[in-house]
Amino acid sequence: MFGLGNRKQIEVRCAMTRLINQTLDYASLASSEEPPELKDRSESRLVRTLPVFLIPCTGDDENGGPDIQIGFTADVSCFGVSVLLSDTLNLQELVLMIGDPKHRKVMRGTCRYRKPLGMGTCQYGIRLDEVLNDSDYAPLLKYATALESKAQQVIAGNPNAASQGVVAKK
Repeated sequence: MFGLGNRKQIEVRCAMTRLINQTLDYASLASSEEPPELKDRSESRLVRTLPVFLIPCTGDDENGGPDIQIGFTADVSCFGVSVLLSDTLNLQELVLMIGDPKHRKVMRGTCRYRKPLGMGTCQYGIRLDEVLNDSDYAPLLKYATALESKAQQVIAGNPNAASQGVVAKK
């Protein structure tokens, strides 16, 4: 009765709902904020800035490995994300790793929209099609962990950098 595609969409919605809920910053919510305008969308979008690894599924690995792009989400929903990249690509099918170290998912998606923003940057509207197994992308997860470790070392070595545990005293 229910097709495989339907099950995949349910998994995507569940994963994105968890990600949205886990990344909600209750401290920054303001009751005076206006809800975002729904531009003929079937679902609401929520503003979230999350790191993203994006790998286009082009089918050609002539350079020896996948072309990993690093960007950020502008907004998210249970069905898709809006991603900002510093490069303009011709995307169709892609693999996307989204989230912070505690809340991370690897998904397959389809680019539905592309808007150049200037200076080589571009905004992409990506429909999320399927949640993928993390174990299939272990090298990508290790790469993300290595980048995060390097960033923490840089922050720890810089006296002017604020860490997450530091709070300004009045």
